[in-house]
Amino acid sequence: MGKCGEGAERGLRFGAMGRDTYRRRRGGVYRGLSLVVLAGCLGGMGTPAALGRVVHRIPSVVGRPARAGGRVVGGGDARFCPLRFSKPRIYHVAGGVANIAVADLGNGDSDIVLTDFTGGSAGDAVQVFYGAGNGRIGWMRSYRVRGGPYALAIADLGNGHPDIVVTQPSKNTVSVLYGVGGGRIGKIRSYRVGRYPQGLTVADLGNGHPDIVVANSGGHTVSVLYGVGGGRIGPIRSYRVGNLPFYLAVADLGNGHPDIVVTRPGKVGKGGFEVEGGVVSVLYGVGAGRIGPIRSYRVGKAPPSLAVADLGNGHPDIVTAVAHAVSVLYGVGGGHFAPPVFYPVPGGRWLISMKVADLGNGHPDIVMGLGSPKVYQKARVAVGVLYGIGGGRFAPLVLYPAGKEERWNEEGMYPMVVADLGNGHPDIIGVQRFQGTMNVLYGEGEERRCTGHPLPGVRKGSGPAGSITMWSGSAAVRP
Repeated sequence: MGKCGEGAERGLRFGAMGRDTYRRRRGGVYRGLSLVVLAGCLGGMGTPAALGRVVHRIPSVVGRPARAGGRVVGGGDARFCPLRFSKPRIYHVAGGVANIAVADLGNGDSDIVLTDFTGGSAGDAVQVFYGAGNGRIGWMRSYRVRGGPYALAIADLGNGHPDIVVTQPSKNTVSVLYGVGGGRIGKIRSYRVGRYPQGLTVADLGNGHPDIVVANSGGHTVSVLYGVGGGRIGPIRSYRVGNLPFYLAVADLGNGHPDIVVTRPGKVGKGGFEVEGGVVSVLYGVGAGRIGPIRSYRVGKAPPSLAVADLGNGHPDIVTAVAHAVSVLYGVGGGHFAPPVFYPVPGGRWLISMKVADLGNGHPDIVMGLGSPKVYQKARVAVGVLYGIGGGRFAPLVLYPAGKEERWNEEGMYPMVVADLGNGHPDIIGVQRFQGTMNVLYGEGEERRCTGHPLPGVRKGSGPAGSITMWSGSAAVRP
């Protein structure tokens, strides 16, 4: 396909679209949910131009999703079975949790690590809830890190033990809590980066060592703390990316090198309010840890979450949460992306957090922490799951009760992570920050007997390879 302009619309093909809604016979109701596809130019990197707009209705499953397993069954029209999760188990935590991660810190079990940025005698700490096996949570230990620890990553930086890396926005630093084995933490070292560091990840950018990548919201830059082996940090370099970079991910987007993906709001007006849609900026790697061109892609409102994963179409895809919807930039190869596809959340709920993980059905699933529909309107906190069914397609949204009723729209499950705590199934762990609780939905796998819920208009194996198949048509990307 060529450049944007005359004839660019030939790169997308759309099938017939239906406008039906569906209802379950028992145990809940299918409610309407829009799928919006913005068709645009795929030829120019970072320059998607809206050529059309297709809206399609798909349902959401509300009621008793925990009674079925997680697979697509049936011989004719495909039928979908969601996975089972336990009722949320509640653990009390600090009220200022900013981030959460799960990893084995060296004690042989899955440990939960939280950052608490509230300050005071009990805050400004990294809290570790040590696993006790079989999904149980044992004792907790707090490690004081002054400066309001915020973002969090766990990785072996080269010293042979898992290390905890946190950002400290108020001090413009990144601190490393070096592991010494057996789940214990030893020395803590701090490294100065740009202004107000927020997002954080650890990855090898191509120099053969783990590197620390930080988004400096106040400095409008991304800083890379290059590793030199043995847990040591070498040169620190900053790359300007535009206003207010926040969330980060590192992945090879198809160009053969690790690339840095960062979320940014759109144009910001007076008082810091966003006046244009948000973007993701990609700092393309060129090998040996070096950074080359930077391209930006529009995704919607300022994204509060980011993930990069192959959703089943054979290319890395960029997934962001944008207020009331999930926005997906489907990869088309070579580091290029199609225009965004939006999966809105029913009922006007706020999408507070989002993760991409295989919950046990063999496909990447999108897990969402959902808050109240409106400010001052009470609503039960829920986790929404878009179960993947292959080829980049998703089943109807499934909602799981996840915690106490909340009053504010921003009081959903934030932060949130998906990990196996030791019970043999992926579990969903989230924090209700204003409630001061950590809520765990333990995975329980599949039911052996499942007749499933129908996927309207979709037959098993429908759609050409590499296409984005919707319920009554397909949007196939052609080279």
